Amino acid sequence: MIHDPVATVLTIDDEEVIRRSFQAYLEDSGFTVLQAQNGRIGLEVFRESHPDIILVDLRMPEMDGLEVLARVVREAPEVPIIVVSGTGMIQDAIEALRLGAWDYILKPVEDLGILEHSVRRALERAKLLKENKAYRENLENLVRRRTVELHDRTRQLEEANSKLQSEIEERKAAEAKFRSIFENAIEGIFQVDHQGQLVSANPAMARILGWNSVEELLAAKVGFGSLFLDDPGNREKFFRVLDDHFAVQAFETQIMRQDGQLRWGSVNAHTVSGKTGESIRFEGTLEDISDHKRFEEQLLHQSLHDALTGLPNRALFTDRLSQAISRCARHNSFFSLLYLDVDRFKVINDSLGHASGDQFLVLLAERLRSCTREADTLARLGGDEFAVISEQVRSLSGATLVAERILEEMRKPFTIDGREIYSTVSIGIICCSGYCGTAEEVLRDADLTMYRAKSNGKARFEVFDNALHEETIKLLTMETEFRHALARQEFELHYQPIVDVNNGETISLEALLRWKHPTRGYIPPLEFIPLAEENGLIVDLGWWVLEEACRQLSLFQKRFPKQNPLSMSVNISAKQFSQADLSGKLAALLGQSDIIPGTLELEITESVIMDQGAAAIGRLEELKDLGVKLYVDDFGTGYSSLSYLHRFPIDILKIDRSFIREIDATGGHAEIVRAIVGLGRNLGMALIAEGVETEAQLAVIRTLGCQFAQGYLYSRPLPAADIEAYIATKG
Repeated sequence: MIHDPVATVLTIDDEEVIRRSFQAYLEDSGFTVLQAQNGRIGLEVFRESHPDIILVDLRMPEMDGLEVLARVVREAPEVPIIVVSGTGMIQDAIEALRLGAWDYILKPVEDLGILEHSVRRALERAKLLKENKAYRENLENLVRRRTVELHDRTRQLEEANSKLQSEIEERKAAEAKFRSIFENAIEGIFQVDHQGQLVSANPAMARILGWNSVEELLAAKVGFGSLFLDDPGNREKFFRVLDDHFAVQAFETQIMRQDGQLRWGSVNAHTVSGKTGESIRFEGTLEDISDHKRFEEQLLHQSLHDALTGLPNRALFTDRLSQAISRCARHNSFFSLLYLDVDRFKVINDSLGHASGDQFLVLLAERLRSCTREADTLARLGGDEFAVISEQVRSLSGATLVAERILEEMRKPFTIDGREIYSTVSIGIICCSGYCGTAEEVLRDADLTMYRAKSNGKARFEVFDNALHEETIKLLTMETEFRHALARQEFELHYQPIVDVNNGETISLEALLRWKHPTRGYIPPLEFIPLAEENGLIVDLGWWVLEEACRQLSLFQKRFPKQNPLSMSVNISAKQFSQADLSGKLAALLGQSDIIPGTLELEITESVIMDQGAAAIGRLEELKDLGVKLYVDDFGTGYSSLSYLHRFPIDILKIDRSFIREIDATGGHAEIVRAIVGLGRNLGMALIAEGVETEAQLAVIRTLGCQFAQGYLYSRPLPAADIEAYIATKG
């Protein structure tokens, strides 16, 4: 028994486990298997070893699978290539099939028998195509050779007749051989006469077109043009290309089977000319590519829809939004966009788990469908964000009505795993009439409006206006300039004296941050400090302030040596105070500076300390161990618990300026300040009055027993050189 030669398989994949599993299985199945760990090496092995078939992954280092596929198809289009790759490669998979991949198998390949089946099927198909090509070439060569021989041997009739008989027998044998190929090919093979009538076909052609036999197909006198359904444009395009180029390759069209079923076919054809050069017929192949087209449609659907909810995803939504914008501009029409985000969705995920969070999103999608029209586009943009485009709504009031309906539906509970949960959404509404910008700009404005709804209390909607956009641009500009300011060293410290009310001596300085903008001048801290806290730069900025304050304090102490050395207080933010390595980094900073021990003071607001409660005690004690004095800033404006306050290792309370402002007025805050002073004394803490601006205020706080004061009565915050002059003059 004669066996076919052992086929060689080249596996190109960057995952060694996959290559080894393929090699082991295929070698057990009788194949010779070569390996390559990336596309570049795979091409080298292909060119050296000439494998019969290639298995290739799409995503690999150095050269990806699409590049390998393109190069192999150019160099050896007869070699079958099977793409073996993961489910996340949707667009690449479509591209691979278009480039010439013979098959596509999804990773992980749990049943390697499927892989073997695909390999054998591809090899068989390649073999048949190769034999068919060889048949045609041999046939053409044979005809040419016989024609030459007949002219040369006309006079040798007997010998010619003998040889002719032999040749006829050879031809019959060859025809018998290639008739077998013709009969057993998996592609339909056909011939069409100059009138467009099918005159020859193989069984595969009949089978693809839904006929029981070739005889029935030919007897039905099927016109080739009828295969193109009722699409005259597609039919005309096929024949125009055939007439212009004498060949058509991979022409895709829908075909109608004899039983009325629609299928997709790929046609390859070329014209056959007569002796005088005129076209007498054309012939070619028809491949049923319905499975490939269905797979492409599935991949396309997956690429444009959310896998969890089945709703359109951001890509499809953006495309439909662009279309709505174009229609709106072209016809001066109207549409609305609602941008939704679930309030506190993280709480659901963190408390119930991501599976329950996904179930909630599915239920939410169903509820949103019930609130929208069928003609609307409802999409999940990602995470817990959804959006609705409605071209049926003709006014702002109509859009707000939809938003109110959604908010009303959200008041009903969601049942997840037998548990009732309640949730809300914040909605941003933008209405477009005429030209309203690009899809990206409209989405941006809707997103901004949604976040304004969140900042205004959540579970509500807000309507976009241009002022919101301008405010956002201003904030973005400010943030960009703020980041540049850090790099360009535009920040500086000013210093305000803290004075002993009895003798006027400056005992400490408060370091206050200032931003000297190159064009706008000094920008108030109230403008940039909240921005720094929001974008996370407040911690880096805080450490810069501490380093600069220590550096400057060292210079002041050397310039003004005292028995009671000058100290300096620095404000630290809530984020900096809550850093786990605060005391460690501060210890390193103090070790590098040469300030007198015990002269660095940290100001922490009352609310920051109370928010952290007992956890703040340990952190404050760590700071005290470093020799740092601790202030409670803005005391009296928060909700301090006396049970906590006496446990905090605080040195000084700073009485908030709001109490000092009206301390000398009838019915003012003198009694409140008296109570704070008494509390501080009982707890062993010193007192500083902030915001002292008049002699009358100073007289009252001195009478109430407050030891220290700070405010414009003494000095506004000054640059380092000016504060030096102040201390030199006033002590």
